[in-house]
Amino acid sequence: MATQESQASSLEKSGHWLQALYCLRHDIRAGRASDAEIWHNVGRLHQRLGNLPQASRAYATALLLDPRRPRTYNNLALLELNLLNADEAERWVLKGLACQPLDIDDEELLQATACELRLFQLRPDHALRHAEQQLERRESMMALANRAVCLHKLAF
Repeated sequence: MATQESQASSLEKSGHWLQALYCLRHDIRAGRASDAEIWHNVGRLHQRLGNLPQASRAYATALLLDPRRPRTYNNLALLELNLLNADEAERWVLKGLACQPLDIDDEELLQATACELRLFQLRPDHALRHAEQQLERRESMMALANRAVCLHKLAF
């Protein structure tokens, strides 16, 4: 399984998303799909390919196998934002943030998604709070860019 997964990872990193998905499907067909990470990766590849219903189903399977997956919740939130469904996006962000303790990278992704959600809702003051929370943990390009966008929206 590790060989197929690493091959899929290499293909994904090089932009060959469909071929990476085929590798992971091979693992699933071979009965090696009890790993939440495989299903998360299948979801991410479907998301990248624009197959949003398939992505959502794969993420749901990942969460059935392991409900403490902040990145999966984050990706579901991004899916819902893409569908302009702010309420569902917020629900997924909150579930992700509830997976305590959060790794700093996972928290940053969730805070960035929360910031994007608040900007979508035309609430830049709330979005700025998420950017500031990101910066309290670690200064990063993502957090600085989010703060800059928020400040621009607030006309600072």
